[in-house]
Amino acid sequence: MALAGHARSLIGFHQWANEKILDAASGLSDDDLSRNLPATTMSIGDVFAHMLGTMIFWHANWTGAPYRQPDVSTRDRLLAEYAASHADLRAFAERLTDADWARSEPWWKRLTGRPDELPLGDTIVQVVNHGTQHRSEIAVMLTELGRSPGDLDYLNYAFRQR
Repeated sequence: MALAGHARSLIGFHQWANEKILDAASGLSDDDLSRNLPATTMSIGDVFAHMLGTMIFWHANWTGAPYRQPDVSTRDRLLAEYAASHADLRAFAERLTDADWARSEPWWKRLTGRPDELPLGDTIVQVVNHGTQHRSEIAVMLTELGRSPGDLDYLNYAFRQR
């Protein structure tokens, strides 16, 4: 698979896995979304908001768009913000070329103030891996509440794409 196709696949997986975990959480009460469970120091809603903010942050870095704080004040707003962020990431990935994968810019400058450079491909992998970490945390919390999201492996996504 060419690098641009790999980026599209990673971002597609990221959306698929996020949607599975959001779906598993859809029947939770507001109390369940906002209370801290033993698996983490954050609530399920806080982890969802953190993941979303990271997706929006990196998309803004990649495109030069201003960063905007997502509105996660209600369950409906959270779902709408995820849908919009997924659409933005897919649209970005569709425009990528293989050469873009290695393109380096001072991505971290917006976050740290330091002009540290990383290849675009590394930052795409970071977004997906960051999501994997936090989806795992949410999956544990959902499982504690009897709402396991099931298997979130990349291969399950890849087999569905054939």
